[in-house]
Amino acid sequence: MKANLQAKCLSRPKVQSSVTDAQAAGAIKDGIKEGSKTKMPAFAGKMSAGEIKALVAYVRSLKK
Repeated sequence: MKANLQAKCLSRPKVQSSVTDAQAAGAIKDGIKEGSKTKMPAFAGKMSAGEIKALVAYVRSLKK
């Protein structure tokens, strides 16, 4: 059975331009919640600030 994660395609320019590096880093660090539902867990305490910055840079490199 295939799960429907409703994840955005991070290689699309429109998606890339809709989020700043600071917003992306904040989402990674603090997670994403919609109401009482957690859409993405927080990685604060699991990743260093440098690792989060490197992950944002990697996601930016996926842009087509």
